[in-house]
Amino acid sequence: MPADISIAEEVRRWAAEAPASSILDAREAPSGPSNAARIELSRLASDPESPISFVRRHIYWKGEHEKNSWDDALGEPVDFVAAALHVAGLGAGLAGYSAARMFGWTHQMLISPEVAVVGTPPRGFENHVLFHSRKNAARRSLSAFEIALLEATIGFVHTGGFDIEYKPGHDRYCAWEQQAHDESECLWGWPDALSAFAGSLHDSQHRWGGLDPAQLVKAASSEWMGGSEMRSMIGDLADVISNHQRATSQ
Repeated sequence: MPADISIAEEVRRWAAEAPASSILDAREAPSGPSNAARIELSRLASDPESPISFVRRHIYWKGEHEKNSWDDALGEPVDFVAAALHVAGLGAGLAGYSAARMFGWTHQMLISPEVAVVGTPPRGFENHVLFHSRKNAARRSLSAFEIALLEATIGFVHTGGFDIEYKPGHDRYCAWEQQAHDESECLWGWPDALSAFAGSLHDSQHRWGGLDPAQLVKAASSEWMGGSEMRSMIGDLADVISNHQRATSQ
């Protein structure tokens, strides 16, 4: 840092140049961790015309619009999930219904987004994120996307396909009105979810990179949740990923 630029000025420049919808961690400021960096970010967060919002100690969120005195996060709300994943570090990813919605496996959602972490959940998100603590250290070798895939599969097993998901054209009254077919023809099942996932990998718009089927299977083998059924389903997903990677590399 040039000697004629103060830490506060350097932090303001860093915050201004950061893209919208991003995390600002005071410990990662260009000046290095310091009280001056934390103080300047705190000042920016207290300014109603600034897009910077306080999340928890050290962590700030940069939205796209300025705030006002009526709402601390007017314009673009703070992305507490992104902040939670940043703080939780390796082995963290979406969980439960939040993970399933990521893959289009359910249209249901809880009031609070769900995030799985290895070990103790980080503090400061109690009113915004529902954490699930996992003990499988092998998860730390997975990307956040792979964690979400593992968690969605576990959720699929535990809820029987996320409870009441129906195929297009079907609903809860299907079995009563159409006696000619059984429940399996109405309800969303594992073959449907697997097919949807395979289709999503071919979508040029997806942003899911760095899939490692071998690491996914290895982590699943150390997972006690979901049992053998979940591990078999992870094997199905790994095969789909491997086939896709072979096809796209040719």
